[in-house]
Amino acid sequence: MSNSDLTVPDATSLRRLEAMRFVALMKESADRNGIGFVGGFIDPVTGEKFTMTNMDDDNIHPCIEGI
Repeated sequence: MSNSDLTVPDATSLRRLEAMRFVALMKESADRNGIGFVGGFIDPVTGEKFTMTNMDDDNIHPCIEGI
């Protein structure tokens, strides 16, 4: 496989990956401290939502209703 076969991520992809990493770090911090966590972001370019949680689905529904 040559280098020309590889896809080079664009700036939007890199920003999205960095935002995902930041949310994951916040979740890890909450996990270490025994705190419930619901976090995420909406990609400003695509409008896609990304969320992470360490809570059960039944517990987070009221927190993210309407998002």
